[in-house]
Amino acid sequence: MFKLVICDLDGFLLEGVYFSDYLEKEHGVSHAEFLSVLRGEVMSSLAANKPSFPIWEPHLATWGLKIGGDEFFKLWFEKEGTKEVVANFEIAKKLKTQAGLAVVLSDNFMERAAWVRQSFPSLQMFDKLYFSSETGFTKATEEAFKKVMQDYNVQPQDVLFIDDDKTSVELAAALGIKGVVYKTTEQLKADLTGLGLNMQ
Repeated sequence: MFKLVICDLDGFLLEGVYFSDYLEKEHGVSHAEFLSVLRGEVMSSLAANKPSFPIWEPHLATWGLKIGGDEFFKLWFEKEGTKEVVANFEIAKKLKTQAGLAVVLSDNFMERAAWVRQSFPSLQMFDKLYFSSETGFTKATEEAFKKVMQDYNVQPQDVLFIDDDKTSVELAAALGIKGVVYKTTEQLKADLTGLGLNMQ
């Protein structure tokens, strides 16, 4: 039986549209250009509660978006229209009941992590929310998983990890953590049932 469940956030518990779609349509900023900043400069410079807007600011000027940090992030989060995936929250609740502990592990910059905490009180069901901007470790690193296990004094074989990103699941599996790639709610229920978990 698992003692700790680690859940991904975006793409599993939360879903929305891509802000990059809006930027491309309204401002001519390609997906590749936007993602190169987000996945490159922003994610590679993560540190404890370090704002990301100073990184975005020169790019916004290049893209013709002359707006301040508050306005930029308000626009971003509104355009994404992020909402809870209720069925997957129910799965997480069932898993927590059976394992005893459940946390969220998410790659998010400081401003969005703060917005998520404020906007989705349902996340309080989790024992802790681990955001990369707060820990300094992304899910592309072993340290992200090791920190969670150390905090709860559990061994890899006692941990279940759910993520829609196959690469993250493979990294967790390399550490001995049982990972499940989320594609659909029904597929996930079937996979978890196959692991001996009660999804009824």
